[in-house]
Amino acid sequence: MTIQELYRKTIIIEESVSTFAFILLFLTVLIQVVFRTPFIIRTVPFAPIWTEELSRWLFVYVVFFGASRGVYARDNIAIDTLVTRFPPRVKAITNIFVDVVMLVAVVLVVYVSLRGMPFVARQRGATLPFPLLYLHGVIPVSCSLMALRLFVITVTDTHRLISHKREAT
Repeated sequence: MTIQELYRKTIIIEESVSTFAFILLFLTVLIQVVFRTPFIIRTVPFAPIWTEELSRWLFVYVVFFGASRGVYARDNIAIDTLVTRFPPRVKAITNIFVDVVMLVAVVLVVYVSLRGMPFVARQRGATLPFPLLYLHGVIPVSCSLMALRLFVITVTDTHRLISHKREAT
């Protein structure tokens, strides 16, 4: 298996986890809504309490894996009204700079989140029987994927910038 195949598989796994979490989020919220209808309230006097916490956990998974997917697709939020007016070479250098800054930030998030894991591992969810490690574990995993994506993007953009510079001379 080549590195490119492994990279593509991480994208597929990332999309699958995000899609599965989103479907479960939809179903969990649907259960919450159904249990709050008048007919169900008369039949069952209480709604399942675990649905609210599970929906929050699933939302966190969708957001973090979606953010990693956004980095891969280069769909991250950016204010580029000024950058779009730059010449192509300056725009490329600016994009590389922004990617490097994002890479450093994401690596710092991975570091800080891993340092907090022993503390989080001892805590449990309020209504779910799982340690909060499973909730907070998505942060270093998805941010590591973001770092990988940003590294690949930065190397690709730098290589493209250098090759265009050689072609121009």
